[in-house]
Amino acid sequence: MPQTKQTSWNLPQDPKYHDWSKALLQAQIGQDPQLDPYLVCNADYLINLDTIAIYEFQKEPLLGKYKSVILDAKQGIVLSKRSTCALFTAYGRQCLLGGIEFQRELASKLQLQSQCVIATGKVAFFSMHTYTAGNND
Repeated sequence: MPQTKQTSWNLPQDPKYHDWSKALLQAQIGQDPQLDPYLVCNADYLINLDTIAIYEFQKEPLLGKYKSVILDAKQGIVLSKRSTCALFTAYGRQCLLGGIEFQRELASKLQLQSQCVIATGKVAFFSMHTYTAGNND
């Protein structure tokens, strides 16, 4: 049976929320009641095909406790106390052949210096920070 494509996301439809950024999330979460129906706290979030973007707030936790904010097509705006590094480590352990450690060792053996992309066939995850400031590990 062919897979149907998702046509709507569980995110605000207001035009002011069409272009997401870290600054927008910092300014609006906890301030704009229009976002409240889309906010969900998930301590066990696992990166998946519905993950749209992940924003890091580890140095200055959002609302004083959330280290990451994930935009997820189905769940909405996910608030997580785990860092992006922890989220990707969990993803690597459960979804990548041999886990992150094996992938790093393989990259080393192949003399690949930078790990900018995690490609899994249908999906590729990458860091915008890596392309502008170097490795994000």
